[in-house]
Order: sequence, then structure tokens, then C-alpha cells
Amino acid sequence: MTTEECARADWYAEGETDALYHSASPRFEQRTRECKLADAAAAERAYMDGWAAGYAEHERRADRHM
Repeated sequence: MTTEECARADWYAEGETDALYHSASPRFEQRTRECKLADAAAAERAYMDGWAAGYAEHERRADRHM
């Protein structure tokens, strides 16, 4: 992500999407490696909250298919 994309990102949504569709583990550090976030701690909290929600939904969907 570019610095601009990082600044505009909805970190909750980014985390949720990663968990639902892309990754079995959080990727916040990978995604923000090139960023200069003003409040990285707040962005990471939002990302992790979203990731947890997305992972829970992913698991719920997986359980339906068993």
C-alpha cells in the first residue's frame, strides 16, 4: 500500500477482508510496511478488531459446509 492508501484505509474493513478471503493469520505489518501512519496503534487495533470479526465469520461459514 502507498502512504496515501494507508492514510485513507478503513483498517477495520481491511482486517475483516483479510480474514474472510486472504489469510489465516493477520497481515497488518506486511500491509503497512511502507506506510507512515500517524496513529499506527489505533490502525492496528481497528485492523485486529476487523480481522477477528472476519475470522469468526469465516469459521461460521466453514461450519455450515460441514
